[in-house]
Parts: sequence; C-alpha cells; structure tokens
Amino acid sequence: MNEIYYATGNTSKFNEVKDVFNQFCPSITLKQCAIDILEPQMLDQREVAIYKARQAFKEIQKPLLVDDAGMFFKSYPLFPGVLTKPIIKAIGWDGILRFAQDDTSVFHAMHLVYIENDTTMQVFYVECPGKLIRPASLDAPKGLRGYAYFVPEGSDKTYAQMYGTPEMEKFSYRLNVLKQFAQWYENDRK
Repeated sequence: MNEIYYATGNTSKFNEVKDVFNQFCPSITLKQCAIDILEPQMLDQREVAIYKARQAFKEIQKPLLVDDAGMFFKSYPLFPGVLTKPIIKAIGWDGILRFAQDDTSVFHAMHLVYIENDTTMQVFYVECPGKLIRPASLDAPKGLRGYAYFVPEGSDKTYAQMYGTPEMEKFSYRLNVLKQFAQWYENDRK
C-alpha cells in the first residue's frame, strides 16, 4: 500500500476524501495530516495551493495532497476566490448576494496539489459553474448551509439538496478533482 497524507485539520473533510479514495484509489492508504498551514496573501488560487503544499511537505517530508477551494463570480474573476471563507464569515451570504445584485453567475473551483518528493509535484484543477440563489429555507445541516445558496449548471437543485445522493457525484468539484488525481496516480504517473 502507498501512504499519502491529506493536509487538513477538518476531520469531516478528511473522512469524505478518504471515502473517495477507498472507492477510486484503493491502492492508497490515506492519512490525515492536521498541521497549521499559513495561506499567503495572493489572489492566484493555483499559487496559493502550491504554496500550501510546499509548506506542508517541508514539515512532514512525505507524499501529500493539499487542496484549495473557492467561489468566483464570473463578473469578478478573482473575487471572492481564495478569500471566500473569510469574506462569507465577514459579510454573510446576504452580503454576497447584495454584492452580486443581478449577476449571480459563479463557479466553484478547486486546485489539488500532490507532492511526492522534492522534485515531483502535480496540480489538478476542476471548476463547477452555476448560480447563487436566495434559498427558501436553510434546512441543511449546519456545515452544509453554504451549499443551500449554490445551484450547479445543469441542475435545478442546490448542493445542499443533492448532498449525499448519487446526483451530487456529477457536480461535486471535490469528488471530480479527486477522481482526476486517482486516474493519474493509478494510470499515468509513471
């Protein structure tokens, strides 16, 4: 078995990723690496993900994965981007919707960086286009409430309504970037 560390302090996220690996990349034993990673003040999401991966690898010196996710307005391609989490924390979803006004076209994007050693790094990228809505209710579990505001292109349901269903597999940016990695790791990396 190959051991790879997933750098996150979020146990729920790690368990979700581990389930994906068990299904799509069973040759890998995934371990959680809950270290503090400083996020640089950059707007380029790819560069932020690479920086975080290098920082984590420097600390543990073992093969690892690091991701960076964000939401981006099509009208403002760098916003809120890598700052999605703190901006939503600061102004809330109502503030985001006020900012968006009539143009609620957004996409969720995720970069996943794999570092195996000092010379081997691979970056994977997925985006999921869609739109923001004002949900009729926030009956989603606490950790999924933000998902109640996003309807992916090609669906009439929010992420919160799809969560945990087979339909979510089609639209999940995290699942799709992890599948990209699994395909590369199992078939293309050598």
